[in-house]
Amino acid sequence: ETVAVVINKSLDQPPAQKRLMQEAYGSYTQMLGAILRQTGFYARGEEADLVEQMVERPRMLRQENKSLLLILDDAHDITPGVWKRMQSWLDYQDRGLRMFQVLLVGSPMLRKMMGEPILRGWRRWTHGAHDLKLLRWGHAAEETRRVLKRSCDLLNTRSGTESPLTP
Repeated sequence: ETVAVVINKSLDQPPAQKRLMQEAYGSYTQMLGAILRQTGFYARGEEADLVEQMVERPRMLRQENKSLLLILDDAHDITPGVWKRMQSWLDYQDRGLRMFQVLLVGSPMLRKMMGEPILRGWRRWTHGAHDLKLLRWGHAAEETRRVLKRSCDLLNTRSGTESPLTP
């Protein structure tokens, strides 16, 4: 089971949630705080405290047979410093199992950004890119499901994992 955390700039959020999301694009500590709050932690303290909580929360989820899926919408707006600092979480493992899955969503500029040196570590974990601008307005949900299913099938084929990804 996956616990999804969505970081986005949606305009139709309550004021407190909207502020939290806007802040998440600012600094590393604000991003950590936004992730922790969405997983049910009362995130507080300095950076070291937040990092400790970020280690603890996925371990707790692991005990419940859950993993964390981090969905970063408008990923092209994340600052380079946050990209670099968040990169270490891509490799975070507990007893050989990766604790984070990340789905990046952004404009075509994001694909260009993936070629920059600051995102070198992210490229290693990037398994595919899909152009969703071709979605037809009335059928976006159906097409998104289809694209996600194809992506999962492709990743499962490449990785040969015992626990396949599902949309």
